[in-house]
Amino acid sequence: MSLQGIPWDILRGVGLEPDEPRYDVTTFRRFPVKDAAPGFPTSALPKPVARLVEESAAAIGCPPDAIGLSALVALGSAIGNSRVIQPKKGWTESAAIYGAVIADSGEKKTAAIAATTDVVQNLENTLNREHDKSLEVFAREEREYEVERKEAAKQGLPAPPPPRRPTAERVHVNDTTLEALIPILKENPRGVMLERDELVGWVKLWTNTKPVAKAQSDSIGSQRGPTARYLLTARARMDLLASFGHS
Repeated sequence: MSLQGIPWDILRGVGLEPDEPRYDVTTFRRFPVKDAAPGFPTSALPKPVARLVEESAAAIGCPPDAIGLSALVALGSAIGNSRVIQPKKGWTESAAIYGAVIADSGEKKTAAIAATTDVVQNLENTLNREHDKSLEVFAREEREYEVERKEAAKQGLPAPPPPRRPTAERVHVNDTTLEALIPILKENPRGVMLERDELVGWVKLWTNTKPVAKAQSDSIGSQRGPTARYLLTARARMDLLASFGHS
């Protein structure tokens, strides 16, 4: 697919040229068990991301695989539900990516993942500060509303509409429960990135036998327990809740 039609300054900002193909399809290859694993294809990443992966791997002293996978998960969560593909009618897929880094203790997994997830967390911190400011404005508007409401009551007039509490825009959550995640996703339908420090925590999320609330389960039919929990996130459906990536 051609990149024609996309402004050249945007393309060159991510290291692309207008005459380059928009994407390449890599065919599956079978490697003998005794052969060395192929290197992570950093060249397939956008140039700024490839540079981040390669330089972070050199600085940390680890293979680029964990950093590259973490970057893909972060990029997928940034797209979220804002764009989906439709292979055929009634079948859509979002950019949600599920990734897991598996290595022995001391192999610098945490540092490798943080090389890209820290960027998302910095954005989360900025959004939190903006939300705190919005709450201060909301508190002032609430006080003003109470004065206006009482004054309207004295004059026999209908009360003005109350101020609307601002919602918190989120992009990154860590080690949360599904019950706590659901209201976050309802307020952020584009999706968020869910990071787990330990893979076992993600597994336990689906093996928890506590039923989901009826209001939540109704949105996916009569499902209950682990199956319902998995269906809430596996396909990143907008009519279920939203999408989020794992790393």
